[in-house]
Amino acid sequence: MEDKMSAPTAHEGERSSKTVVVSRGGTSLVEFRPLFSQDAKCLFCCAGHTVKVYSTVSGECVRELRGHTDTVTGVKQHPKNRLQILSSSLDQSIIQWDYSDGVALKTYQLNFPIHVLLVSDSSESPAYYAVRKSSSKSFELVQFHLPRQASDKVLHLRTVLERVRKEERCLALGVLGEYIAAVQGRTLIVHSFKKKLTKHHIVDVDQYLKLTCVACHPTEYCVATGASNGKILLWWNFLSSSNVVKTVNHWHSLPVGGLCFTAEGSYFLSGGHECVLVKWQYNSHHKDFRPRLGAPIDHVICSHDNTLYATCHSDNVIQLINPGFKVVQLYQGLTQAHLPHHKHQPAPVGLLVDPRTKALVTNGKPGHLQFYSLHSDRHLYNLDIVQQNYVSPDNLQRPLVHTELEKAAFDDGGDWLATVQRREDGETAEEIVLKFWQFMKESQMFVLNTTVDLPHSDVIHTLKFRSHGNGSRTPLCLTTSRDGKFKIWTLVEDSDIYKTSSCWNCESVGYYKEQAACAADFSEDGSLLGVGFGHTLTLWDPDTNALKTTLSCGDEGDEIKHIAFGRQLCCHLLVCTTNNKLLVWNLLSCSLLWSVGLKAEVLVADPLTEHMAVVSDGQDSSAGWDLYIFKPSDAQPLYHHGNLSSSAVIGAIFIPNDHKKDQRNLELNKELSWQKESKLYIFNRKQELLSIETERDEKADITKEQSQVHQSVPQTPFSLLLSRNRKRAALSSTALPLEARRSQGGAEGLQELLRTPAHVLPPVNSLCGTFIKTLLLGKGKKTRVQEEDDSDSDDQSGDISDQSESDSESAMDVSEQTNEMCVHKTRSQDKMESADSEKIWRTEEVIDENILEKLSGEKVHWVSNLFNK
Repeated sequence: MEDKMSAPTAHEGERSSKTVVVSRGGTSLVEFRPLFSQDAKCLFCCAGHTVKVYSTVSGECVRELRGHTDTVTGVKQHPKNRLQILSSSLDQSIIQWDYSDGVALKTYQLNFPIHVLLVSDSSESPAYYAVRKSSSKSFELVQFHLPRQASDKVLHLRTVLERVRKEERCLALGVLGEYIAAVQGRTLIVHSFKKKLTKHHIVDVDQYLKLTCVACHPTEYCVATGASNGKILLWWNFLSSSNVVKTVNHWHSLPVGGLCFTAEGSYFLSGGHECVLVKWQYNSHHKDFRPRLGAPIDHVICSHDNTLYATCHSDNVIQLINPGFKVVQLYQGLTQAHLPHHKHQPAPVGLLVDPRTKALVTNGKPGHLQFYSLHSDRHLYNLDIVQQNYVSPDNLQRPLVHTELEKAAFDDGGDWLATVQRREDGETAEEIVLKFWQFMKESQMFVLNTTVDLPHSDVIHTLKFRSHGNGSRTPLCLTTSRDGKFKIWTLVEDSDIYKTSSCWNCESVGYYKEQAACAADFSEDGSLLGVGFGHTLTLWDPDTNALKTTLSCGDEGDEIKHIAFGRQLCCHLLVCTTNNKLLVWNLLSCSLLWSVGLKAEVLVADPLTEHMAVVSDGQDSSAGWDLYIFKPSDAQPLYHHGNLSSSAVIGAIFIPNDHKKDQRNLELNKELSWQKESKLYIFNRKQELLSIETERDEKADITKEQSQVHQSVPQTPFSLLLSRNRKRAALSSTALPLEARRSQGGAEGLQELLRTPAHVLPPVNSLCGTFIKTLLLGKGKKTRVQEEDDSDSDDQSGDISDQSESDSESAMDVSEQTNEMCVHKTRSQDKMESADSEKIWRTEEVIDENILEKLSGEKVHWVSNLFNK
């Protein structure tokens, strides 16, 4: 049958100019060096187009600073205001932030993309340095001064060093910005701003050696450089050409990834591919270690008060470590693959969704599955499948072969998880292991149930569970392999005499003409199984393993890449893709409904609607990646988005919406109606997680993030006093009796005032007004003084009672003046309403005598003098 339609074009779909591609996760937190705040309470990380502010106490992302339109390349502390930061970006701008409020104060425009930003620590005459591209392959370091007004041009732009590297680890400022050091190949370059000279020092030990990073001592003229052979060189007298002094510290066996001096300079830290943090004592060879950090270290930084160290790892993890080498906090986004052979396919498992937690599941650390929350954009936990530690190689040119996690699948209820792991080193026999994991409700974790060694003799292509339906079916799992067979696994009772446990066993095996089995899928009701053998689509009864029919999808050279059954009203249709076609079959008549020429790389079906998504790499090399949303029953696409991603798309998934948290479905109905029930997430080779949003929704998310003021930042005692009193005043006053309400505000306010240390209190005159207001009752409430003469209380009160009465009288004098103004205003407003307008409502202020009885005479005298003033 000939093609019924050509490839859909951009104008044929519902392509809306208001929809944009938004990054929802996967941005690197470790590509650029992070920064501690001055008080070490916050950690600033460059994350795509934003700067993320993490609390070092709670570990939460308390704010995202949005303002750049391109990748943020650096974040530095403002030299004149320690409560502000500067961020640089490839969008040719520098933004000055008040990070506590999330406000962009100023934006400075430069006429070149900024790859590295350096700021001197001198607050009197700060200098700013940036790395820009000078030619097609080289970069240069320039110096400039920021103007007072953001609208003015950047001042005094001049070149400091030519031919430098664009990594911040290869540049460092020393001794309050008096000199700058850089490494390039085997050369250490030092430029002194005071002496206005530049020195080059070449390491001639080994012609293949390269300097990988540099750090400067904060108070002394000393430079530390890391090398590709694992050695750390300390340089003195480097402004001289002949009398340079060097010492060698050697522990690392692989290239040094990061170097950092502590704030006072008595120690320096180093890390590399061994996943070990080394703490060296300055001017000695004594060292301490923090091993088994999980992944190679790219950056190491130290807080200004020496209380925290931060290590950035190549798997997109930042760990906070205290001076006792205990990991106290961990920041982790979407874990990224860091092994060399993972760059082409970083997520062989693809994208899955956990039916229980609705978390995104994909490959994490080597041999692990990671569970990632899309709503909070944070890593939940790792599930160790392979149960092998990561071991760094002896030589990066000959990496070790690790056991890889290649396939995974969940059943409908999330009770079972199946995984496939494989190891092939080319020397020993290939290892393929199929594992079934059961979720235990008591421990809330997956426990290994069944292990099958060598389930197939070749690479496993597909791993899927059949839908349970209403729960009456026996759980069933399918595997297909390049060995030409597919196998159906079922859950059976264990062979022990008690029959109290169950395990998985192979129930049947299918094959077709000795061709390799590739893509496969179950129908929505689980009554039909489709398996691709080469270019032939075969349909089977999964319960009896009987072949029903075969359908030819192309020529001998074609191979079926994807199979997906329709849902709901399209359950009688089946969609499959080959090397250059997308075909839709009607299973009722076993005929081709329609087809289109399309080089599909990803095909996914929405589990809750009839929609499907297909991603292609365009009709030519310059077209980019295209997204099409369609229904199998209609050849016309519902939506098309061109130039979806600059990087290759390797996976996609529909995740059901959480309607309790997503309240914008009405907006989605108008512009993205196909995302009403489920949202589409796309994963590319750069390990970025993308989604399709409207511009209105993106702005709403930004506003929501900016309005969420974090609660982990400590507050001052005075702010606690004011905030509690204001919150108390806003509450409904009808919950307590009148006299209880009248005395409660003053008593608690006085307790807070006297409990606060005197050295942190503001001026006394600023406290009087706030304290008096806590004693007042709202207008419109009739009150009367209830005086009860108790002889016992009179005998016991003594001088304290007399003093408290004087305090009350002084407070009454202040309040009577306020009441006279209120009375006059009330008369003028109520004169025409009723005859009762002549009655004047008065309020009385009473200080709780029980509180004053507990105070010493000296404190009471101080309070009395305070309010008399």
